[in-house]
Amino acid sequence: MIIRVLCHRFSLFTIWYGVLSVACQDYHQESSSTRRTIAVRSSSQQSMQIGRVNYDAWAKTLSLVVQGDQVNYQALNQGEARKALDLYLRSIQDPITDQLSRQARFAFWINAYNAITLRHVINYPGLKSVATAIPSAPRYQFFKQRRYKVDGQLVSLDDIEHTILRPQFTDPRVHFAINCASQSCPTLHLTPYRAHKLEQQLQDAVQRFLNDSSRNQFSVEQFNLSKIFSWFEKDFAAPINPTQPQIDHHGIRTFLAKHLKGEQRKWALIAPIHFLPYDWALNGQAP
Repeated sequence: MIIRVLCHRFSLFTIWYGVLSVACQDYHQESSSTRRTIAVRSSSQQSMQIGRVNYDAWAKTLSLVVQGDQVNYQALNQGEARKALDLYLRSIQDPITDQLSRQARFAFWINAYNAITLRHVINYPGLKSVATAIPSAPRYQFFKQRRYKVDGQLVSLDDIEHTILRPQFTDPRVHFAINCASQSCPTLHLTPYRAHKLEQQLQDAVQRFLNDSSRNQFSVEQFNLSKIFSWFEKDFAAPINPTQPQIDHHGIRTFLAKHLKGEQRKWALIAPIHFLPYDWALNGQAP
């Protein structure tokens, strides 16, 4: 009798042990599956995070308002262009650059500078010049106002140019990629700057600027250069050969000799250099 009871209890224990084992196995499988699902979602969300900048909206803005070396600010201040610009600016507000490659960060801040410049201009109806946009303030305060949130921080145009683009990337070609909404500024590129083609885009920007005779003129008698070269001469610094005679504006001449062609390349090392006056008039009809 005792043996029969023990056997019965042992059978019950075996059954319950088996049920519990199956339940535990199911739990671990479900938990593992859940963890995998969460990991996949996290990876997907990170990819979306990295790619959330709305370059399509910025490209649309540029296509609607850039007209040669001028900008149609009246078109920018209304309709599809205004919607596209604001959509792009919203897409760059949150922190993102820590997740980007160096080239992607460089392109990001060039685009941000140009977009904020456009948006800032239409804050001033009837604007004639960004240099005097705020009559009661010193000149160039337009570039010092922190009104726009980019990459999680409020920034001014001066912040972007002088604390990010110039010191962090140390590439003088940036001066021909950013546009300050003035007649003597380099022209806006018709498409957004992007990491995978940034090198070629910067080269193109340099060539457009150097080949524009309203901004630079080259002859063996004299080089008439944009004031940009003078303002940022230290950005064009180049190694000096101590065995050769020293010449004025060595860095600028070295840069020009690298990017000019034919006879102009030779002239870059010998022609006198003169810097042209800078035209701060708005590069388009006032908004």
